[in-house]
Amino acid sequence: MAEIKISSIADGPQDGQAQTVSFYHPVTEYPYNIALFHIKGKYYALPDECKRCNGSLGKGTLHGMFILCPQDETPWNIKTGLCRYDRTQAMPSYRVKVQDEDLIITL
Repeated sequence: MAEIKISSIADGPQDGQAQTVSFYHPVTEYPYNIALFHIKGKYYALPDECKRCNGSLGKGTLHGMFILCPQDETPWNIKTGLCRYDRTQAMPSYRVKVQDEDLIITL
């Protein structure tokens, strides 16, 4: 597992907001697009692409701990990666921590 800086806190989403972050893994050079969320002082991350319709979750609307896909309004739990109405639909959720003034994701 690798810890990768994805953003500074200043460039990250404001509380109650989401944004898309793109970066390359430093070892594999694999490109990642993630949706980064800031809720009540904590940060969460999911893949940016909705598993049901490929919409950008970073452009979705937050409702509590759920992000609604902007295309089909599928609600995804930002902490667990589970679809609210169909628990057979799941995506990875990534651990995000604050270190100094940076946001670090564990992949």
